[in-house]
Amino acid sequence: MSIVPRYPFVMSVVPPVTVRLTALFEGHVQGVGFRYTAIELAERLGVTGGYVMNLMNGDVELVAEGPETTLRELLAQIQRSHLGRYILRVDQQWSPARGGFAGFDLRFTEK
Repeated sequence: MSIVPRYPFVMSVVPPVTVRLTALFEGHVQGVGFRYTAIELAERLGVTGGYVMNLMNGDVELVAEGPETTLRELLAQIQRSHLGRYILRVDQQWSPARGGFAGFDLRFTEK
């Protein structure tokens, strides 16, 4: 005789919480392929949305949305890449995702 559970075990998968990372990279980060490398890494990791942009003061701003673990890996890969030698400081702000992005892309500084 086999025992059949009265209520079968049901697994539910909880999707990861989507967050927004705003990172400001300081150092000699313009003119070294920073934006294009960041885009390639973000796409490879499956970042759901955001942008990377040069700022007038010489810094680079990166805004990305996705699972927190993915965004932390994006930061780590940027710092482990050839770009790491040019980065002096990274300021990070984490907040709830707001959406409004159609992928991860390059933005140009408004003058």
